[in-house]
Amino acid sequence: MRTSEYAGCTSWVQLPVTPRLAAPVRDDAALSEVATRVREAVD
Repeated sequence: MRTSEYAGCTSWVQLPVTPRLAAPVRDDAALSEVATRVREAVD
């Protein structure tokens, strides 16, 4: 949805969507491993 109020920086935009709670796809250990690999790749 593109409107004039979304112009410029969009980090503050409140979208008209209600998030639903859900279970994570990966556990904390798997997420930590992926995060470590990403950090190593960008260093």
